[in-house]
Amino acid sequence: MLNAFLQSGKRHLILTGDRGSGKTTLLNEAVRMYQSQLNASVPECQSLPGFITYARRSTKSGIYDTPPESVQLCDRITKKTAVIGRPEEGAMQPVTEGFLGVGLDSIKRACRHGSPFVWVDEIGFLEERCPAFCDALWDLFEQKRVFAAVRGQRLPFLDRLRARNDVFFYNLSDTELFTGQVAAVVLASGESRRFGSNKLLADFCGSPMLSRILELASDRSISGRIAVTRTPEVQTLCGQHGFPCILHQEPFLSDTIRIGLGELLLRMPQPPDACIFLQGDQPLVSPESIRALIHAFSCNPHLIHRLSFGGQEGSPVLFPHCFFEELQHLPPDCGGNAVIKKYPDLVRRTEANDTYELLDADTPEALFQLSHIQ
Repeated sequence: MLNAFLQSGKRHLILTGDRGSGKTTLLNEAVRMYQSQLNASVPECQSLPGFITYARRSTKSGIYDTPPESVQLCDRITKKTAVIGRPEEGAMQPVTEGFLGVGLDSIKRACRHGSPFVWVDEIGFLEERCPAFCDALWDLFEQKRVFAAVRGQRLPFLDRLRARNDVFFYNLSDTELFTGQVAAVVLASGESRRFGSNKLLADFCGSPMLSRILELASDRSISGRIAVTRTPEVQTLCGQHGFPCILHQEPFLSDTIRIGLGELLLRMPQPPDACIFLQGDQPLVSPESIRALIHAFSCNPHLIHRLSFGGQEGSPVLFPHCFFEELQHLPPDCGGNAVIKKYPDLVRRTEANDTYELLDADTPEALFQLSHIQ
């Protein structure tokens, strides 16, 4: 798809698709491809002007099971935010002041910015209800080259954007981009020294913290899974979730990775195309980020993909099949970072929805803070 966009000669790239389909990841890849094609004359993704919109929920569980309390717009350069939508009478209603304040300022700033490229993620039905903001967006497409994500809705303004002759439009939900298999290993063998007890069994919003990760690894996008632990209690919890788990007493992180990956390969009918390694103590990683990692891999199947936010790299990390041999022969007490450091040019970042997704709960205080993030 990205090569087709480059070869089309069109000015703008507009993506649409379901939540978790990888729109943001693909926009990142498009910018990187321009950097390569144009001798790095395109700024890094994080430096592009424009704005993002997102739903703010009362909890950060990583599972989108609560209705949004608002929709917000954030300027990518100044980081100023404004509420552009609030629920009223059971439906989200636009907040005109947000669009005409921070929203219009963000578009004007993008037009004045020295970059020829602008990032807009995403446009939906709320924008449609503010004509002045839509007019400014249209002018932005006239003045700059825009990488944008839009909601998969049939709305007059969105249809006008899609119909522009200078737009390359792609619906990620129309085509199955990846038909391979990605498996998951849940690393649950830590000793929890700083926590004082087994942190994976500690309460997080009404259930053991590890339960969040087991649910995450049971996502439909993952075709095989195994948890690796040193404690029978964790194995019992996995059993309650119907989640395969192997118990071991080997001392090193390298042992946990070797045993988990090896057991996974034994249990699956054929080797997976990639394996994603999930830490048991990152309860705010979202299903959307997991699917974005898998989508990034589908676009670049020979690369290592890791979750990041704002330039900060973290976990989970997805390794293609070609790295399995090295992962099974890591030096003692080394993890996947040993492979990442060996091949830095083969590592790509996948942007999380929020910085909280990268945080782990090493102490009771950290777990308390994560469980109360608003």
